[in-house]
Amino acid sequence: MFTKLYKRWFFDKNENLLKNKKGISNRYKEKSNGIILVQTPADHYYLSLFSLLIVNLKKENSNILIGGVYPETFPIKSKRSNYILYQLFLYIDNTLIKYKWKRLYRKIGINFFVKTNKISFLKKIEYFLRSIIIQKKLKSKSAVLSYKLKNITIGDLIYDTYLRYEVRPTLDTSDFALTKYFYKSFCLFHTFNNLSSYYKIKEYYSSYSTYIQHGIAVRLFLNKSISVFASGNLQQKFKKLSLNDHFHTTNHLVYLTLFNKLIDKENAINTGLNLLQNKFSGNIDQSSSYMNHSAFKPQLSNSINIENIDGVLFLHDFFDSPHIYDGMLFNDFYEWTIYTLELIKDYNLKIAIKPHPNQVKESIEVINNLKIKYSNLFWIEPGVSNLTILNSNIKFGISLYGTVLHELAYFDKFAISAGNNPHYAFDFISKPKDISEYKNLILNQFETSNRLDQKKDVAIFYYMHNVYNKEDLKYDFKELQNYNVFNTDSSIIPKLLNNWL
Repeated sequence: MFTKLYKRWFFDKNENLLKNKKGISNRYKEKSNGIILVQTPADHYYLSLFSLLIVNLKKENSNILIGGVYPETFPIKSKRSNYILYQLFLYIDNTLIKYKWKRLYRKIGINFFVKTNKISFLKKIEYFLRSIIIQKKLKSKSAVLSYKLKNITIGDLIYDTYLRYEVRPTLDTSDFALTKYFYKSFCLFHTFNNLSSYYKIKEYYSSYSTYIQHGIAVRLFLNKSISVFASGNLQQKFKKLSLNDHFHTTNHLVYLTLFNKLIDKENAINTGLNLLQNKFSGNIDQSSSYMNHSAFKPQLSNSINIENIDGVLFLHDFFDSPHIYDGMLFNDFYEWTIYTLELIKDYNLKIAIKPHPNQVKESIEVINNLKIKYSNLFWIEPGVSNLTILNSNIKFGISLYGTVLHELAYFDKFAISAGNNPHYAFDFISKPKDISEYKNLILNQFETSNRLDQKKDVAIFYYMHNVYNKEDLKYDFKELQNYNVFNTDSSIIPKLLNNWL
């Protein structure tokens, strides 16, 4: 425990290399003619990525001022016997982490940090009372999702933040805790609105665009015609956002259009096929680098009897952010799961259920409760290789928007989705327009069980999603091409210092 806290609060040997680096850039200047804002999360990957960004920005304009925005942090809810001591610990923890990371970010070229807590006491009272009133009036989950503040939709951000930090699989509109996230949203909106009035902000660079601590600034700045870039997906270092596309996930709807413009289409297809074979051999690919192990790892191919199974429902981690694409048929993963499990039970369908193999412990607890409630259904252990499942005689699979959709299609299985997802430009998945159509697809899957060979289309998708250059910045980020938020630590700092600082 002490070792873990020491690493959080104090500088290790690699961080000390950066902390002790000579030459701190310009200090804070009041009201510049134009500044660039960069979010500064406590993460070594973003420290490295944004340092390379700043090097390039300052090559273009050595006088540009770059302000840092330290993101709001929320504790993940947990049961504590002593609330006062826990709050004291959180205060000390946040203070020390913030101090440490601000020092590191100053060394990569952040000139100053903007103040994000300048809200009067009376304003805070006003926002808190407004939050209580709004929360009392809520009649449905969809009402939260569609909530707008000054014509800017922020309800999905509040919804996902509640799920993640209150550790709830679905939203409870009567939960007073929801008031807290409305209140925090109003304060964040106030802060960033004031920043955009005080400074002439030219560009804003954010890690993600989900959750209120990231998404509110993104959407407000976009509405003020400020250029906004996010770097939260695994296919791009930076994506330029827009009013019509404020999600940090890639713009997958243009994949087929972009492919048709390629000169060497055959090479792209062959590349996609080779990489898919590598993936199915049990290697971690780019889009699944967050996984602890491959879902196709051969040694996880436990012996299971699925001869009498028609299809498999592939579940998600309940505490991932569900609203990273626009157009889910259900309010969240849990609602989708319960609806589908009830469908399987009521119609006595021969559909097995496989939990996500890379869940957080809270999601595993939800699964364990569902296994008790739906004990008569066929549950597959999450460690069973997808290769075992896809090489069986199943006819179809179901996922809300997971990578298993293209895997199913590659193995000539019918892939049923439940809303917008990365495969949406292609016809190798089903795309039900509403819950009624989703239900009919599952109940009538035998009518569509004879699938044509779709490996070519899957290869095109895979190439466009994981190989095709989608970078929205002209800078070269090749030095970080093998790194992402899931595979970096402080050991990247010496490379940072040697190569570009």
